[in-house]
Amino acid sequence: MTSGFIISFGLCVIGIAFVLILVILLSRWLKTRGIRRRGKVDSRMLKEINALIILLTSTDMPEASYRYHIKSLKALVATNRFAGQIMIDQLIAVKKNFAGASASFAERLYIHTGLFKVSVNKLKSLSSFTKAVGIRELTEFGYHPALSGIFRFLRSGNQIVREEALIAFLKMDRKNPLGFLHH
Repeated sequence: MTSGFIISFGLCVIGIAFVLILVILLSRWLKTRGIRRRGKVDSRMLKEINALIILLTSTDMPEASYRYHIKSLKALVATNRFAGQIMIDQLIAVKKNFAGASASFAERLYIHTGLFKVSVNKLKSLSSFTKAVGIRELTEFGYHPALSGIFRFLRSGNQIVREEALIAFLKMDRKNPLGFLHH
């Protein structure tokens, strides 16, 4: 009876080890696949954004070409669920690394491609971190229509969300940046 128990126990341990190895290999494969897919989306999006920046710097930007690139970016965002966030991250990098027309271009592109909807949807999340990121993105691009939605976070129980909402009002409400204090 003891030798049967030892054999059964040994087979169980080998089976569990085999399953763990399969899980680890599957996890690595999925991560590598995700990185590859993100890289492809990243490079396609970067090409479109660079083409738009070049168009912007030209003296006469053809409207048809601008619409073509915007339509192309919208299609890319619609086909990949992470593409919107990838594009927001790229536009934030463009906005931080450039000044003047290129920075305002990033804001315009954020609105024309409808990426503000991605950030506004983050405000509905249950995660405080996601809400804070959404507020930060809306603030970074100066999306003023979102101020009414951000207002409710001024009394948030989470300190980070509350601070992001305060910063949003200070940065975006240029006429009366401390106007929220009346409420």
